[in-house]
Amino acid sequence: MQKIILISGPIGCGKTTIARRLYEELDSASLIEADNLVNYKPWLMDEQSLRVKSTNCNALIKTFLDEEIENVICEGYVQNQFELDKVEKIFGPSAKIYVFWLELSREERQKRVEGRGQGDADSPEFMDEYEKSNAQPWPFSSRTSYLKAIDAEGLDTENMLKLILDSI
Repeated sequence: MQKIILISGPIGCGKTTIARRLYEELDSASLIEADNLVNYKPWLMDEQSLRVKSTNCNALIKTFLDEEIENVICEGYVQNQFELDKVEKIFGPSAKIYVFWLELSREERQKRVEGRGQGDADSPEFMDEYEKSNAQPWPFSSRTSYLKAIDAEGLDTENMLKLILDSI
């Protein structure tokens, strides 16, 4: 059965880094970076942006599954229970869904994002706004998807990658 591997967590926890390493490691794989699917001006953190991200991620997931890609990796999409419920409803019958939530302290996340060069998107104020707008974050519940929180504090990329590979 095909797999949808969702790498989630708050800003700066390492989602993109882990998703890219996972993509490199797996043979039949695709990689969707959700934040790259909502580039338009003016961009606001609102329902429209969430809808655009959701629509675009779901369309790409469907395309990759239709093309028989074995592992569809999507980072930064499922940030709350509502989004997971939607993914399960659409894709649950046709693919096994894995959700990995990366946990990291706010202080460590802020250190990581300060040097990324993404301007306001890496400011403490943006992080606050994003986290406040995210209704029902982790922990999620599911009867069908595999859910795992990974405490990224003190873990390097390769050890986090191993935890994920051992789970799928």
